[in-house]
Amino acid sequence: MSIQTTWSEREPHTILMTIESGFEWEMLYAAFDDMARLASETNEPCAMILDMRQFQKVPANAITHAKNTLNRYPENVSLVVLVGMNYFINTMWSVFQKLFANVFAKRAYHAVATLDEAYLLVERMRANASSR
Repeated sequence: MSIQTTWSEREPHTILMTIESGFEWEMLYAAFDDMARLASETNEPCAMILDMRQFQKVPANAITHAKNTLNRYPENVSLVVLVGMNYFINTMWSVFQKLFANVFAKRAYHAVATLDEAYLLVERMRANASSR
């Protein structure tokens, strides 16, 4: 019943947020504050990996709070990768992308099944960006 937000030990300029079931929205807002603090430590573009593999139950008022969190990403977070979304959360995610298309246009969002896939995606996106 916690949320951990740290720099990834595996990939530079990548923030890893691990979300477990049973959290309250205040915990998520505090984790986003931690993420913003970490991202402010560098001028480099950052990636954000949200590990949701242990996250099963969505707390009440999800639409309102999810929209609030979408607006809390710092400008230098250019990529967000969601890992392990279950069917219900994936369905909600699809709805959010349609409802809040203007917010989603600010950065790249991707969903993958595993943490390894997330890191490979971050590496690939960075390689593509540096080759431009």
